[in-house]
Amino acid sequence: MKARQWRNRVRRIVAAVMTMGIMVGSCVTTYALPTKSTVQQPDKVSTNHHFYGIDVSVWQGNINWKKVKHAGADYAFVRAGATSQNSFKLIKDRTYEKNMKEAANAGVARGVYWYSQATTTEEAVAEAKETCKYAKGKNLELPIVMDMEFSNGRLDAAYAGWVAEGGAANAREQLTKIADAFLNYCREQGYTTCLYVSKSLTSKTSGVDVSKLVKDGHELWIAQYNEDNTSSEDYTYWQYSSIDRIDGIKSRIDSNYMYIPKDKKVVGSKKIDALMDYTQLAHTGNPLEPQITVKDGITELTKNKDYTLTYLDNIKKGTAYVLVKGKGKYLGYTECIPFRIGDKTVMKEAKEDSVTDVVTSESDGKTRVKFTAAESGAGNYRIYYRNSDQEEWKHTDTNKTDVIIEGTPSQVKVATVQANKVVATTTPKNNKKTSIIDKTVKEDTKVCGPEQENRNRVQLIDKEVSRDVTTSSGKN
Repeated sequence: MKARQWRNRVRRIVAAVMTMGIMVGSCVTTYALPTKSTVQQPDKVSTNHHFYGIDVSVWQGNINWKKVKHAGADYAFVRAGATSQNSFKLIKDRTYEKNMKEAANAGVARGVYWYSQATTTEEAVAEAKETCKYAKGKNLELPIVMDMEFSNGRLDAAYAGWVAEGGAANAREQLTKIADAFLNYCREQGYTTCLYVSKSLTSKTSGVDVSKLVKDGHELWIAQYNEDNTSSEDYTYWQYSSIDRIDGIKSRIDSNYMYIPKDKKVVGSKKIDALMDYTQLAHTGNPLEPQITVKDGITELTKNKDYTLTYLDNIKKGTAYVLVKGKGKYLGYTECIPFRIGDKTVMKEAKEDSVTDVVTSESDGKTRVKFTAAESGAGNYRIYYRNSDQEEWKHTDTNKTDVIIEGTPSQVKVATVQANKVVATTTPKNNKKTSIIDKTVKEDTKVCGPEQENRNRVQLIDKEVSRDVTTSSGKN
């Protein structure tokens, strides 16, 4: 990832790696590396959106992040630090704090990486702890990355020892354990995670078992300096060059593409939905970030705790996107929501999707839910119900506006559903209203005492309220 050292590193890697049986491949076969204008997208673009970004460290010097964003880089992986090549010394990148702050201010989404030289699982956890310490409070939009690469240092020597002790299979096992330790620690702290390796280090016989890591929910970032990525692995990021250029940075940079499925991906809860109030925002020449609401059923989730948002292609007129990525218990959920940037702002009419006049009534241990259909004519509804905030919501789907559910739950909501996606929810006007009013009327009567005038007034109020409740509950 340190672009200025690339050529010297290649010479060292070739000499060291050749003796280990790992071929570096296309990263060292030529210096005619691709740039953003020459790179060819791999076949996976047929099912994935692709977005451009960079990774940076102290080697890029002073960065004008606003120019970087306007030049088309929607995200950046920022180096938090590095482990010394010759001793296990953890060194913070001196430009890290500045880059993180200014990238965020410019609307550039951020991930964080640590240049690793861990040779044991204990060292990997120590690096991970250091990385998480620097990531704390930064509200990362993208993963924490373990940057695993050979550089004629401690990792190279350890690898040669593993091969000598038990062959390439042993070396593969040790590399995988080390990566697993780093990534799992970061995930336990609530971060999404990713491993960065060269294509050669994904060798099925002598490299990291990246298929296992991806299966476990970690993302993969492959470096292959070539006009096309020939990897068959399920990677999320491709670093295709270390000699690219971009406005806002004077030195050469590492360039990457991120690949996001065009279809929503959900692991675990199947009820997660992301909603936006706009179909189009007015063009301003600056990054636009429409608000997103993410729900699990009818429970609203918390940004940066349950999910992150990354805004992509969100300056110029045309189609922009919001990338929603689940965290914690929602890890694995990914949704890329499009919106337009045009001449004017266009809002969705949320009211037309909502049902109205929702009322409930109880009889014989069952609850009747009645409502007026949504104006949009969706015709598909979901009745949610539970007895307390501590319970999980239960639900029943229906296309009717008069429904009987078992039991007498204390909380009821009616949701409008389109394509199995909740688009609006409404709470009954009289949810447990009758019992509350009865209790209040009794207390009022007690306070008023025996005075006839006050007693008559309470009786009139009681009669009027009872009539209102009876009518709204659908009783005749």
